[in-house]
Amino acid sequence: MKRVLTAGLALIAAASIGACSDNSGPSQTSTTTSASSSASADPMTNPNTPPPASALDAMLKQALDPSIPSTQKTKLVQGSQADPTIFDKLVQGFQKNPGITWKFTGIPLRDASNPDTAKVNVQVTLPNNPPQTVPAQIVFDQGRWKLSSNTVCTLSDGLGVKTKMCPATS
Repeated sequence: MKRVLTAGLALIAAASIGACSDNSGPSQTSTTTSASSSASADPMTNPNTPPPASALDAMLKQALDPSIPSTQKTKLVQGSQADPTIFDKLVQGFQKNPGITWKFTGIPLRDASNPDTAKVNVQVTLPNNPPQTVPAQIVFDQGRWKLSSNTVCTLSDGLGVKTKMCPATS
């Protein structure tokens, strides 16, 4: 099982890097949430500023909450309308692998050539391994920031989850 999880982490890193690669280097811009923003404003719906890591962690927690119906979670992941059952499958995958943790870290970096995407680091911890930081991607889609389908497909592949949302895993 450890070998599968380690391979999954390698897949996550490789696919995320490939999906997020940008050779333009300095053209990426870093954005932060303004202190003057309204406390009640939803950071997930602001098209001008990617949400902070804490909001992304809350989104991931919601996506993996078995008490929330899958149909209410499709707003969290790009393309998940193609297979809303992905959320139940991911919950089961994490339940079968309780030692795996994901935590968003740092400030999302917006892609200057495609402002509807941003890169963000994820600290992934596997059982009996030190935490590793891998890149992930978020996208502004249908009026809110979501986890990119590439990031979620890589995660699902690493957990052995098959879904119609990700042609390579189905």
